[in-house]
Amino acid sequence: PAPVPDETGPREPASDEAPPGDAASPAPTSPLVALVRAPIEASVSVVIPTKNGEAEGVGRCLKALRTQAGLRQPPELVVVDSGSTDRTRELAADAGARVMEIAPEDFDHGGTRNLGADHARGDVILFTVQDAVAASETLVADLVAMLLEDGDLAVVSARQIPRADADHFAAWQLWHHYRVLGDETRLTSAAQAARLAELRGEGLWRAALVDDVCAAHRADAFRALRYRPMRFGEDVDYGLRCLRAGRGLGFYADSGVIHSHRRSAAYQLRSHYVVRETLAPLLEPPDGARFAAAGVRRFDDLRASGLDAYRRLARAASTLAPDRPHDPRRALATLATRLRARDGAAPSPAEGDASLDALLPEVVNGVGSVDPGRASPLVRDAVADALEQLALPFLAPCFERMDGAEIAGFAYKTYGMVFGGALGDWSRSAPDAERAALEALDERLVAGVVR
Repeated sequence: PAPVPDETGPREPASDEAPPGDAASPAPTSPLVALVRAPIEASVSVVIPTKNGEAEGVGRCLKALRTQAGLRQPPELVVVDSGSTDRTRELAADAGARVMEIAPEDFDHGGTRNLGADHARGDVILFTVQDAVAASETLVADLVAMLLEDGDLAVVSARQIPRADADHFAAWQLWHHYRVLGDETRLTSAAQAARLAELRGEGLWRAALVDDVCAAHRADAFRALRYRPMRFGEDVDYGLRCLRAGRGLGFYADSGVIHSHRRSAAYQLRSHYVVRETLAPLLEPPDGARFAAAGVRRFDDLRASGLDAYRRLARAASTLAPDRPHDPRRALATLATRLRARDGAAPSPAEGDASLDALLPEVVNGVGSVDPGRASPLVRDAVADALEQLALPFLAPCFERMDGAEIAGFAYKTYGMVFGGALGDWSRSAPDAERAALEALDERLVAGVVR
C-alpha cells in the first residue's frame, strides 16, 4: 500500500532506517541557525482552507501561527471557509484572519488554495490545514529561512508529528509515510529532474514531495505554476511540475506540525480509494496484471474478494478477547495465517467492525454470497502481507502488550486501507462496461473525504 499523505479536505515516529531511492541531497541548513539569525524580513501569508474546524482545533492552529517568533512582522492569515456551521469563521476573524466564504460544493483542494493565494499579500505563501499546530515557535521562520537560502527552491514542506492522543494506526501511518518517503531534512534540486523519467511510485513521490499540511512557497513561483483543480493530490502534482520547470523542492524535518487523525476503518477504506484513484496516476501506470494474476477479471471479482477477506478477518479477530492484553507479534501473525488459509471453509458473516458493517453493503451490493472456492485471495493475502510486513515492524518493538480490541481495530483499519486502495486501482483501468457502476460507487466513497 502506498503511504498516506493528507486524508481530508482540511487534512493525518519516523524510522531511523536509511530512506530508499535517494533522490535528494542533504540540506545545508542547521536548526542551530535559528538561534542566532536576524529576524526574517520577507512577509509571510498563511492560507488555511476550513470547514467546521472548531472541534478539530482551528483555534490552536491560529494561535500557534499568530505567536511565531523570528519574523520581522507577524504572518498574514487568510482563511477560505467552505460552509462551516460552527464557530470556525468567528474564531478566524477573532485571530485577525481575513475570511473568505465559498459554497461547500465549490471546494476543491487545488482551486480553493489558489483562491486563498490570490488574496495573499506576502512574499511567501504558507499553506496549512485547520487541525495542524506548529510544533515550535520558530517553525515558520525556519521554513522561510531554508526556502530563501537557495534561490532555486520553490517550496519547503514540514514534517507531520502525531498528536499525543493518536491511536496506534494513526501513529503507524506517519511512521510508514516517512519510512518510505524519507525523514531527513533535504533538498531535491531541479538538476535532478532528469531522473524523474526513471522513477515510479514511491521513488517518484519522494522526489516530488510537497505536503500541503504545512508547506512554504515562494509567492512568485507559486503564481507562475499554481495548483491545478484537483480533488486530491494537488501538492504532489505541483511538486512534479516544479521540478520539470527547473525549480527545486525542500523538506524540513527538524521540526514540523502536530497533526494526525483518529479515523474509522470505513474512513480508511474511503480515503485510500481516493488516494489510489487520484494520486497513483501521477506516480505510476495502472497494473492490471496484478489483478489478472490473482483471478480478478471483473469488478464483481474484486468486490467478492474484499467481502471474503472481511468475513475471514472478522472471524479471526473474534477470537481476540477485547479487554485482555495480547502480544501484538503473535496476534497479528495469527490473523495473517488465518487470512491466508486455503481451507475452503465458507466465511459466514461474523460480528466485525461497526463502521465497515455499515459501509460494505454499499460497496459489495449485488455480489451476494461468496463461494470460498471461487473468491480471489487477492485482498486477504494483501491484508495479511500488510499486517506482517508493514504493521509488525512498528508495533512489535514499541508495544509488548496491546488489548485485543486495539489489535482488532488496527487490523480492520489495515483491511480498509488495502481494500480501498484496490478499489481505487481497479477504477483506473476498468472496462467501459463497468464505468457506470464505478461512478456510482465513487459518489458514495468520496463523501466526507474530498468534500
